[in-house]
Amino acid sequence: MNVRSPEAYMIGVKTGEFFERETISTDVAIREFMMMGLRTKEGVSMSQFDDLFAPHQMTRVFQKPLTTAFLQGFLVEESGRVRATPLGQRFLNTVIEVFF
Repeated sequence: MNVRSPEAYMIGVKTGEFFERETISTDVAIREFMMMGLRTKEGVSMSQFDDLFAPHQMTRVFQKPLTTAFLQGFLVEESGRVRATPLGQRFLNTVIEVFF
């Protein structure tokens, strides 16, 4: 929905008029969480991932793509976070594709 007036848009945001709710599966939530986290400078918090989904779920679900991305120098694990390296940031869309 396009709204011309910023004031009308803000009212719609505050009332929830512009938001749709969607129920997604755990599998989709896990993959979306990973994709969005890898797009940030900080990366994905392994403890937050565990808290949201299950202990060690990240390594169970993504064992092969994580191992490949680590070995290729696209991702690194530091201080309990998985994040893209400078090389991984250059090819981030390609890196993320292996998680889907």
